[in-house]
Parts: sequence; structure tokens; C-alpha cells
Amino acid sequence: MQHSLGQYFLNSAQCYPQKTALICERGSFTYTELLDQVTALSNLFIEQGIKKGDRIVICTGNTFETAVSYWAVLLCGACVAVVSDEQPAAKIAYIIENCSAKVFITTASLANDVIRQLPKQSSLECLYTIDSSDAISGSHIKCAAFPESSSCVEAKFDENIISEDLASLVYTSGSTGEPKGVTLTHANMCCALDSLNTYLKNSNDDVFLNVLPLSFDYGLYQMIMAFSKGATLVLEKDLVWPLAVMKKVAQYKCTVLPAVPVLVELFEKFNALAKVDFSTVRCVTNTGAALRESHISALKSLFSRADIYSMYGLTECKRCTYLPPEDLERKPGSVGIAIPNTEIMVLSDSGTPCIAGEVGQLVVRGGTVMRGYWNNDEATNARIKEHPIYGGKCLFTGDYGYLDEDGYFYFKGRMDEVLKVRGKKLIPKEIEETLVQLNEVEEASVICLENPDSDPNVVALVTLISGSEMSSADLKLHCTKNLEAFQVPTDFYMLKSFPRNQNGKIDKPQLRKDLEANSLQLVAS
Repeated sequence: MQHSLGQYFLNSAQCYPQKTALICERGSFTYTELLDQVTALSNLFIEQGIKKGDRIVICTGNTFETAVSYWAVLLCGACVAVVSDEQPAAKIAYIIENCSAKVFITTASLANDVIRQLPKQSSLECLYTIDSSDAISGSHIKCAAFPESSSCVEAKFDENIISEDLASLVYTSGSTGEPKGVTLTHANMCCALDSLNTYLKNSNDDVFLNVLPLSFDYGLYQMIMAFSKGATLVLEKDLVWPLAVMKKVAQYKCTVLPAVPVLVELFEKFNALAKVDFSTVRCVTNTGAALRESHISALKSLFSRADIYSMYGLTECKRCTYLPPEDLERKPGSVGIAIPNTEIMVLSDSGTPCIAGEVGQLVVRGGTVMRGYWNNDEATNARIKEHPIYGGKCLFTGDYGYLDEDGYFYFKGRMDEVLKVRGKKLIPKEIEETLVQLNEVEEASVICLENPDSDPNVVALVTLISGSEMSSADLKLHCTKNLEAFQVPTDFYMLKSFPRNQNGKIDKPQLRKDLEANSLQLVAS
């Protein structure tokens, strides 16, 4: 294992100089071409006075400039934060001020919007725009155009980076408050990288297709894994044109595909219109909740030669479990065993280890566990605690689930979603899992609304598979037969579609707002 993340990229550039590293909207680039651009930008940071530990925020989407900037920041010794360019300007400004960033890399239009949100005494010293250098007005902040590469530039990389130095801040979505910055050292990220590369069997022969946002750590690690191995990354900006993205799998002979349910559904839909050759794909991954049977069936049909990995993790530790492909049918509903070099256990509310099958809080121990939340001791102390058996720090995830007799983990829900109803613990995900057992139900989400006079109102919302028919009464009858009385929702709604966040997941905060505002787009039952 390397002691700094940037060293993986340098090694690949040295071993595979003329190999294609990146294919993106701007073109195709070899490792040498990419390194030249990285060197030019890293040198510029150093000449500007950026030193070890300084924070640099990148907000340029899935672009060539994001890839270059990411490695340039790491190699000059600074700490990188990749944030979504689809967020409100006020939230981006909050992140810049929260981490006292010195440099901000973005587009001219977004820069103007963000600067208006910054205080006059902002920490920001310099702004690089990837499309213009003179569009920023009325600001004391130095502005410059994104630099072009020069093959004759001598690298000035920081050679004193050690494993305990801060590598990255990954900001959580902030759906229940302001975003929190997850602090990750080079050791954290190198440990996660080596574990991922081991069980996914990544190699320099791989071609990764990534349509997920680089601001989302699942998407970001596709680039990190590809460049760490001397592989090729095909970087797509988004999924606006699904068929065009699908055809690139065949065009570039892609071997690794990170998937989320929305992507799987789109691929299945569009492949019925134009059959695409997916025979080169050897590995399909999914992270989050366990893959549903319908998704597994779709993946097997689309990618008949691929190993399918269901995985689970949090930003605070990157990844903690994976389900080996051979266990996909043997352990339905599970997100697997601990990743290499990591230990997991489940604790009861009293802090004692749970027996097999008993639901409790997931606790993670290993080198991937974050240092803490940036400038937020209270939030850090709620998650980073002493391990109850071995001592030393571990991550109390705030996620509920259980281990079976073989040590396979089954995710049941988030702690902050769990409520007490009639004196019992209600986990919304258990209701959601029950609803999607119905053949007619495509997706389900459960929202609990506070009721000052009694127990919370439990509201179930579903979307139906195209062509299916079902009434609220049918949904309630199914829940009554398969759940305890206190778990049966008080209200049922059928929606045309669910709102999605930038990572493609159901946007529960927005769903709650729509529910409270009575602005849901309903399907007549």
C-alpha cells in the first residue's frame, strides 16, 4: 500500500505512459498527457503558496478538469473537496467557508453566483474558471483561467506527504441540516482503495464506465480505482442520453460498470429498443441497499458474463461490506461480509454484541474509518467511539441491521428514521421491503409524520410497474397480512414517480415536503 493517494496515479503514469487513461467529452488522453496537465496545475498551486493541508474545492462536474484538478491538489499536498455543481450556490459557499478553502475551481457563471454568497472576509484567495477568466466582477478574489498543460514543465510535487496527512473532505448531502465534511487521510483512502481493488479484482486491463457524479464518493472511487491500476476511465457527464451511454460500453469494450437502480432500469428499458453488446463487462457493482430480485434479474439478463457485487458503505468509512457474487442467490437481501482489512459487528441499544438475527447498530473497525467531521466535535463524538471489545476508535454508523450465523449483514434502516410507535421500534425500511414484495410495486418509500396528539402517522408511497393496477386498499391488505399491527401505515399513496437526489436515490426530504404541502403527483387508485 502506498503512503499517499497521489502516488498511485504517478506510478500508473510511469508504468503506462502511452496508455489511454481518460476518455471524456473533451477527448481521449494518455497517462502522459494527463500527467502534464496535472503537473502544470499542481505547480501553479505551489507557486501560489498552497501548502500541505490547505483546502481546495472543485466544482466542475464530470469533466476533464475535475480529473486533473483532483490529482493536482493531492500531489501538491493540499486537501481536496469535490462538490456537486448542481447544488444551490448558497450551499457551495457554505462548504467553502466551512473548510476555509483557499482555492475554488468552477465555471464562470457558478463562480459569480457563489461569490455573491460569500462574506467579505472570505478565506478564498483564488478562483480558477474552466471556461473564462474575466467573467467575475466586483470581487477582491484573484481570478485566473484554468491552465493549459506543458510537457516541458518540471514537477514540483510535495514529496513530504505522509499517510496521516489529510487527503480529502467529502461533504455529506446535508438533507437534515448543513453539510458535514467527512475528513479522510491518505491512509484512510489508500486502505479503502486497496480493499476495493482486491475483492473487485481490478487490473490495468480494465475499462471503467462511470456516469455517477464525481462529487459522490461511489463515482469518485471509480476514477481513483481506474487510475490506481493503470486502467482506462470512460467518464460520462450524466444519463440524459441513456442509449448513447449504453453504446459506449460496446464502443470502448468497458469491463467495469458501477450501477444504481435508476441506471439499471434505464439500461433495461432502452436495451429493449436497441440491443447493445455488453459481453465485455466482467464486473457490475451496486452500493447502498441490497439489490432487489427484479434488479438482479435485469442485471443477469443485460450482463450475462459479469460478476454482480452488491455492496454497502457510508461516506464515513467508504465501504464496509460486499456480497461475493457466488452468494447473490444464497444470501438474498444481504449486503454481505466485511471487506478485506475491516471488521464489523452489531451492537444492541445497551452496547452489547447482538446475537445472530438480532437487529442493532452496525459498528465498523478498520483503517477506512474517517478521522471525524471537519470542525464538528459534537457530530464526531456521536460517531467515533472506543470499540467495546478491542479498544481504539471505531465508527458507530447509525445504521440498523443484523448479522446472520455466517456473519453476513442485512441492512434494515437508518437510526434517524427509526421511531417509537405504541412503545415499539418502527423501522421504515421493513415496511418498504414488504411493499416491494408485491409484483405490481416498483418502488416504495415510507415517511413518518409527527402527530402532536398521538403516535406518528406512517405514510407509505409507492410507484407501480408500468401497466399494473393496484388500489390503496390492496396495499393495506398486503401490509396487514405481513406486518405487525403497529407497522401498518395509516395512509397509502401511489405516485407517478419519486423525486431523486443527485445520486439517483429517492429524495426523502423532498418527498416529505411534497407530502406536507399536498403537492404529490398521484396516480388515481
